[in-house]
Order: sequence, then structure tokens, then C-alpha cells
Amino acid sequence: MTSFSDPFPRAVEATSEGALPAVRSTASRPGLAPAASADIATAPSPLEVTLGVLDGRWKPLLIWQLFWGARPFCELMRRMPGMTKKRLRRELADMERRGLVRRIVSPDSRRASYGLTLLGESLKPVVGGMYEWGLRLVAPTLRVPARPAARAVRPPDTPRAAVLRLLAEGPAKPKQV
Repeated sequence: MTSFSDPFPRAVEATSEGALPAVRSTASRPGLAPAASADIATAPSPLEVTLGVLDGRWKPLLIWQLFWGARPFCELMRRMPGMTKKRLRRELADMERRGLVRRIVSPDSRRASYGLTLLGESLKPVVGGMYEWGLRLVAPTLRVPARPAARAVRPPDTPRAAVLRLLAEGPAKPKQV
């Protein structure tokens, strides 16, 4: 679990209006060398850095698809409806440049698979948290209001519904004679 008790320097030095002072003095920050104190006001916050890595719609979704191991390009293409091949290539290339994804080419064929690097793996709690937050937000809207008992009639089972119901019930128990 991440601790947010250690404030980022920008948050500590912010004024009551939320804006940061424009001029910084290295004398007020003992122990910092002049090169290391390169204007804290212009340094990006950790949240900005994270958002820069996960920019756009597709990168968190690609990380989600790679949670359980490397996948070939064609499988990623199938699992990402609405994404063009060109966009997928660009996103994967950008993620590879940033060190989030590694491209694995099998020696026997020209097929490439993509998997998360250690840095990409470290984003699992972030993307997983986004998933859980979205699940909590969407779950109440998915609930169907209950019908009055007098009007409740079970619809006939479709083949798919019957299979899902049987799977939910589990294996049949043997009858005792």
C-alpha cells in the first residue's frame, strides 16, 4: 500500500491559493547543491509523471491486457476493439521506448509477442486500482430494479442462459439409492 503521508515538495511549498511562488532560493533549502535544486516549481509532480506515462485511452487498456503474460500482436488487436493496427503499433512502440513493454520475437517464426517489463509490472496496482474504482462506479448502475413478485415470471432459458445456469450450479451430485 502506498503511503501518501510524505508530501511532495511542491505540495509543501504551495501557497494558500494553490499557486507556487515563482522564485526559489537555494539558501532556503540547505543541503541541496545548486544543480540539484533546479527550480522545484517547474519540476513535474509524481501524479503528472504517472499521467504522462499512462496518457491517452489505450495504454492502461494495453497494460490490462498484458497483466497475465505476453500476447502476440494479433491477439492484442482482437482484444482491443476500436483500435486500428496503426494506433496499436504506435502505442506499443511508445510503451517500448518508455521501458514498459518488451517485444519478444520467437526465433522460429517472425511473430512478435509483447510482455510487460519490470517497470510495466509496477503499474499493475495503478491500473488494477483504476479497474476496481470503475467497477464500484458502474456496479450500482448495472443493478436492475426488482419487479413486483406478482409480475415476476421467469423467462424461458436460451441455450446460453441454460449453460451459464448449469455452470453456476456446479457439478451434479450423484443420487443415493
